[in-house]
Amino acid sequence: MSRKKSLEVYNSLDDEQKEIISTKKISGNQPASAWLERLKKVALMDHYGDTYRKNQTYAILMVFIGIAGFILTVICLANEFYYGLVIPVLAVIGIVLIYKSSSKFNKMDLTNHLRLFIVPLLAILKEESRKKEKIDLEINLNNPCEKDNIVETIPNSNKKYPKVKTTFYDLQWMSGKAKLQDQTQLHWTVNDLVRKRDITKKNPRGKIKFKTKYKVKHNVNLKLSIPKESYELVKNPNENQPVNGAYKMAYVSSDRFHVFKIRSTDVSATLDESVKLNHFLGTITKAYKHVKPI
Repeated sequence: MSRKKSLEVYNSLDDEQKEIISTKKISGNQPASAWLERLKKVALMDHYGDTYRKNQTYAILMVFIGIAGFILTVICLANEFYYGLVIPVLAVIGIVLIYKSSSKFNKMDLTNHLRLFIVPLLAILKEESRKKEKIDLEINLNNPCEKDNIVETIPNSNKKYPKVKTTFYDLQWMSGKAKLQDQTQLHWTVNDLVRKRDITKKNPRGKIKFKTKYKVKHNVNLKLSIPKESYELVKNPNENQPVNGAYKMAYVSSDRFHVFKIRSTDVSATLDESVKLNHFLGTITKAYKHVKPI
């Protein structure tokens, strides 16, 4: 059912939206309302698609057809009923068609950043910015664990089990620029630093097991330029900065703005998660705590 819904949504998309799914990249400059109109249906399609892929319905169907085909082959050969071998042949053709269909469907998969973070953030920016204020976005929805994103590989050094190969990937998947209703200018980037560990274990019975573990650091870099004509500084963030912590902040005063640069990190243990929206908004709040309205 989820597959059917996903394809129904896909078929209702326009060419521009289908191009997003094909290239897995988004770029442009338009108001938040226009961004939401463009991306909501794409996110919905991906939601239905992920539900289908998670259930592995196509894999179960392939196994069932394969087992049934094998049993029928044995029965036909045992009874010298060679015309009946047509059924196993059709079963093989069915498996090939299902595999090709599922492969094509998997290519439509987008990272979950779109529906877990980007669309909810745009909904907030729609409320916090002026109606016709345009938002610049550059988005990459490709899987971060691709060859081009490798920054370091640490091969296995253990002669005995467990054997561990560690690979690090780095991908900036979002950059944006927006102006809020109070004329604060917001610039941000988000990149994922992924640690992938391929672990090979051997149990006492000699059985080999393979496991993959992930650790993802969602690094958020924010620059907030808060207008001096509307806010005054009440606390300099450069004073008493903690040496360690989830947030790093720097402050610079320009002619027209209080400029805050903040770096923060959110962590997850799977590629299915995104930076938490509350974490991102909390980073912005950190800057506003150092000013007050005039």
